[in-house]
Amino acid sequence: QMHSNVLRQLSEAEEEARHKRNEIASAFAIQLSEMEARAIKRGKVLGGRTREILKRREEEQATEPKFNECINLVKNSAEYRRYKYDRSNIKERILSSNRNYLLKIMNEIRCSPELTFIVTHERLRKVHQDFIGPYNFMFGHEHRFSNNNYKGQRFINVAALDLRLLVEARRSDVLQMPKWGIPEWTKERSFTIAAGWRNINVGNYEVLELSKKEIVIIKCIKFEPPADWQSDWCKVQGNNAPDAPFIL
Repeated sequence: QMHSNVLRQLSEAEEEARHKRNEIASAFAIQLSEMEARAIKRGKVLGGRTREILKRREEEQATEPKFNECINLVKNSAEYRRYKYDRSNIKERILSSNRNYLLKIMNEIRCSPELTFIVTHERLRKVHQDFIGPYNFMFGHEHRFSNNNYKGQRFINVAALDLRLLVEARRSDVLQMPKWGIPEWTKERSFTIAAGWRNINVGNYEVLELSKKEIVIIKCIKFEPPADWQSDWCKVQGNNAPDAPFIL
């Protein structure tokens, strides 16, 4: 509770800024829905260029400096700087404690470091200070594949299972095709569905092959959409719609 006052002030400032941005987003969503409805009446699908222009205007309004004035006022205070300093120290102590506990487990089971996989959400830091031997540290917080050796240990960023590619229908009849069907419960979730936006999964997963002594091969396997998807869909540039359902 030492820093409860400054955290409350920051929360209130962020809520105020968020409320103003939501008002802008709602206004643009209504405008886009109205334009989409007019396009459907003409038997067309609203073009990606129009969406891109609207989205850019929305972002320009939502990122004006005036929205962050109240937040910056709190973050520039001496009280907030003390909070940041204390939080950093506490985090470092927690991470050190976690590493020591893991090391205790490794010493108890006495397993081969080359075939030991320590799986965490984020990448463990400073493990070379405590762990002796070529352990394998797997994590996935950073959504990309990587396989690196650092100071005698292997760090494997395992996957990006949900990497999204935003697309829109080239024609209005595409949305009715059974092959591109979406679950019934998602159909009223967002204006992006009515607008013809969908997500395609272009992420990846990972395959490890082991020998009796070590990792032999690490493969990054990408999800590949059907070769003909571009005949019905086109990429939406400069936009992101996590609420749009996946079709692949």
